Amino acid sequence: MADENVRVFALTGTGHSFCAGLDLSPESHATPLSPQAAQLDDMRWVSSRLLTLRRRCDKLVVGGVNAVAVGAGLGLAMSTDVRLIKRSARLMAGYTRIGGSLDAGLTVTLLQAMGYERAMRFMMENRTVIGEEAVALGMAGEVVDDDACSARLAHSC
Repeated sequence: MADENVRVFALTGTGHSFCAGLDLSPESHATPLSPQAAQLDDMRWVSSRLLTLRRRCDKLVVGGVNAVAVGAGLGLAMSTDVRLIKRSARLMAGYTRIGGSLDAGLTVTLLQAMGYERAMRFMMENRTVIGEEAVALGMAGEVVDDDACSARLAHSC
């Protein structure tokens, strides 16, 4: 980003989710592609954009994980440079539940954040982790009380 007045981006959600990921239902959008090709195209698009955010953005991106982050939503959270997480926020990959493999850059970002063993167990066991456990696993750097998340994110930026 060329604007030198911008030093930091804050990325957070609203309501009851940080980001619930892609809508993988067949009715989610019209396309000339087969259902499988359309789903793979969506996943490729999301994955490439999230990794681009991480590699090419010259500004610090702070993630304020304020609620549930699942699938590609988890990928979005993990693509930020640093993360703070609400105590009640939930993180889950969710891919094994639908027989899928990781996308949204998680094969890179989870390994970097957690290490191979923890990342594999998190994904294969389809675990859901909340605030403090996310910090213990390396998925976030700081847990904040639910009522303080917005203020803490603003202070970080």
